Amino acid sequence: MNTNELNEYLENYLKNDVSRRAIMLTADWGSGKTFYIKNDLMKKLKNKCVYVSLYDIKNLEELNKELYLEIKLKKSQHPQLSKAKKYVEAFGSTVVGIGKTIIKKLCHVDLNVDWEKPNIEKLYEEVNLKNKLIIFDDLERSQIDLIEFLGYINNLEEHDGIKVLLVANEREILKYDEREKNNETISIPNEATLKYLKIKEKTISDTIQFYGNTYNIIQNIYNEFKNNYFTKINDGGYCCSKFNIIEKIASIMQELKCNNYRLLLFGLQKTYDIFIKLDITQNYDLEFLEHIMLGAVAFAMNNKLTEDLVWKEISYTSSTLGCARYPLDKFVFDYIRYQRFNMGDMLFAQDLFLKAKELAEADKHLNILYNYDIYSESDVVEAINHIYDFLKKNKISASEYVKIANFLISLIPIIGHEKEIDSCLNCMLKNAESLVNEGKKIKFYSSSFVTIEEENYQNKFNDFKTKLTNVVNKDEILINFDYTVKNLDKFCDEIFQYANKRTYKNGFAKQLNVDKFLQLIKQCSSLNIRNLRDVFLNVYRYSNIDQFYYEDKENLIKLKDGLQKIVDANSNMDAIKRTQMKWFVFNLQSIIEKLNGGKDEI
Repeated sequence: MNTNELNEYLENYLKNDVSRRAIMLTADWGSGKTFYIKNDLMKKLKNKCVYVSLYDIKNLEELNKELYLEIKLKKSQHPQLSKAKKYVEAFGSTVVGIGKTIIKKLCHVDLNVDWEKPNIEKLYEEVNLKNKLIIFDDLERSQIDLIEFLGYINNLEEHDGIKVLLVANEREILKYDEREKNNETISIPNEATLKYLKIKEKTISDTIQFYGNTYNIIQNIYNEFKNNYFTKINDGGYCCSKFNIIEKIASIMQELKCNNYRLLLFGLQKTYDIFIKLDITQNYDLEFLEHIMLGAVAFAMNNKLTEDLVWKEISYTSSTLGCARYPLDKFVFDYIRYQRFNMGDMLFAQDLFLKAKELAEADKHLNILYNYDIYSESDVVEAINHIYDFLKKNKISASEYVKIANFLISLIPIIGHEKEIDSCLNCMLKNAESLVNEGKKIKFYSSSFVTIEEENYQNKFNDFKTKLTNVVNKDEILINFDYTVKNLDKFCDEIFQYANKRTYKNGFAKQLNVDKFLQLIKQCSSLNIRNLRDVFLNVYRYSNIDQFYYEDKENLIKLKDGLQKIVDANSNMDAIKRTQMKWFVFNLQSIIEKLNGGKDEI
């Protein structure tokens, strides 16, 4: 049932039900149950609701205090409560959250109840629960014994007029054991679950699966953020899209198969935190601000924020961390991951976004490519041919190359014409190389990607990105090395030649084939090994290498362990060569410790 039907059902339960049994509302965590209770049901029923969260409540004594305070403070006219009521109002007329803690500090309340031996009749007389809907939320997070709690609920229900709504993620309550039967694995309820189900049958009449109105919940959460940019984006007048911001957020949740509204709240909160840092005197592009928001929401829905998460993209946006239609911006990632906000990075991203938008709007052929799903095959093929002509004249911004390649390659399994598409790809690589040779910097930007389903075309796209990366960052990529002693001196010389110019943004040891490197070491002279040691000491000479070479650690450990095995396994090795290898192992150990922040964590 939808939320309106659920409101009507619970209102009828409160007014007319005489079964003296509770109702349970269940759904997964983050599905919006509590949000619905506080922002929909309690507004509908007004002062007829009493809300208590069972989260971390340890026993019935604590529960009775919570329930008593929840109701008693509402009806009390004690003059000392006047100041406390301001705190109550700040947290809702019927929900006393953190305000309750403040109230306890500000005033004395006559708790005329024996908490150690709860007397339900006494409690009932004190607070008058008649015609009230008592809502107990977070049932699965309570520390009270579940059977004891349901017995408590059963006692409450035996008093006329007391109605109870239990809100829970019942899947966290129901536990099952795996058993083998007839060569099949079956799940059967464990002993605790069986006891729970038995008393539940007596205590609870209906169990309702909560399915909130996605659009209403998103809109209500969105409305929590009182920000001028949020309001303008919600109005949507700036954008030609027929979909509003709520529909776009809903489409992200559907695409990523995630209906966790807590994650949505996280993404919007991070967007809000960025927006309040903006200079209100500046004229920011609202469509770009919407793009920031949707990328942050997609990132939150992906739920990928882990301690070891790093940015691995060559462009300033990531559809992997965001989603295909709404990628995450690099500066937004830096803020969420490291709490570091750089206005210059944001303005640069906005500039790239606007250039990309202008390009798409100005060039009808790229527009057809980016929206090929609404055009005919002949229109799309003609657009590809025109795009190739523009590329040959270098009339398309290189910042769009990754996006263009993505759409072109996604079209191959649909329309074919791989030869023409390959010509476009090769032309983009050639153009990029020319720009780099002219000393120009290329920054890639893509406002959206399409998902490439077939693995071979995914590989084709990844191969193009790798080639483009090697072209653009040619002074930052390790030279090709055939792992032969013959070319070892050339390998070492080129690294030293560019020692002050080259940074290995894609890692140094990370690019090595460690197995081939170890085989090479066995063939090296003492001088060769010393030169290799010098190479590693030179590359990792900086004190803060943990900030940009952290992903090298795995290969460095593998290389160090491999060298140690060679030393241990060859007792007849030349003594000087053996000493050089031991020193090499020591050098690698020191580098690894620097990557660990100066600690030996291996």
